[in-house]
Amino acid sequence: MLKLTYRLSRGTTRITLGNGAISSLKGLEDSLVVCPRSLRNMASSRLHGSFEIIEIPEGEESKALDTVVTILDKLVDGGFKRTSRLISFGGGTASDVAGLAASLYLRGISYTSIPTTLLAMVDAALGGKNGVNYRGVKNMLGTFYSPSEIIVDTSLVGEMPHNLVEDGIGEIAKYATIMDGELYGFLMANQMDSILDDAEKTEYLISRCVSDKMDLVSQDEFDLEGKRVILNFGHTFGHALEGVSEFSIGHGHAVLGGMLLETDYAAGNGLMNLETKEGLHALIRHLGFSTREEDYLPGLRTELLKYITSDKKSTRHSIRLPLPEEIGIPKVCEVELSSISDYLGHH
Repeated sequence: MLKLTYRLSRGTTRITLGNGAISSLKGLEDSLVVCPRSLRNMASSRLHGSFEIIEIPEGEESKALDTVVTILDKLVDGGFKRTSRLISFGGGTASDVAGLAASLYLRGISYTSIPTTLLAMVDAALGGKNGVNYRGVKNMLGTFYSPSEIIVDTSLVGEMPHNLVEDGIGEIAKYATIMDGELYGFLMANQMDSILDDAEKTEYLISRCVSDKMDLVSQDEFDLEGKRVILNFGHTFGHALEGVSEFSIGHGHAVLGGMLLETDYAAGNGLMNLETKEGLHALIRHLGFSTREEDYLPGLRTELLKYITSDKKSTRHSIRLPLPEEIGIPKVCEVELSSISDYLGHH
């Protein structure tokens, strides 16, 4: 069992990672567990003690203020205090709405995250960004509020539907390409199925991603110094893909598409060499995914621009675009929105 500790603004975030890590969770009295309806039975059987459960809708539709208000109503009606604890049990959506509710209730109560999808384990449940979609824009409203505890039980990977495993691979490919050349080499030397069938390799894979993200978060928790923005590689175009598809594309698949579009744009505008672009393409193909743009992009390319201009990294005329200078080495470019508009309109 791997135990990691990070000092952040609210204090210590403790991470327990490994096969059967959920068994380390103690003291559930005076806790409210937030989970999707489909996971209620799993939460009840995996978590031991006296606690209350509130169910939320499945998937992206629950990333809304209404869901957060429902959780807050439950906290108020249940008489929960500042000493109480909110627990998310689920994927990235559960951690987003639970984390946001925890940050708002009584100006902040204790929050524990238990990710149950590969995407949440390697990315969404980490780092303290909590958000909901608003007026069709991804994560438009939110807070920075880090969990005091994160429980990553790698045994849950074997219970995930295939599409949820695939969704997590997009974020794993992001880490490998932009900031972790050793992870890139590990992925290229192994088949993903063989990694996930091996408990030790699965733990290594997930722990590598957790460390990659949390090391950056601890240096730039509030995304003010330009370090944490590296984690948004693939997300400028990826969030736009989600918006254009009305969130019918899973986040991890959208990130894959976003990385392909961003590297294509960068290579065409002298921001990236072709060798690095081909390195990303080779990894995506090795992981079993298409590198054809049309397999990720619904509708017209020009429709992406309105979502890109709403991106939190954009100003009136430009946007910060994180890219790999070469595999495993990041850089951040300030690019003109007019340049992106030209790229989208002329391809």
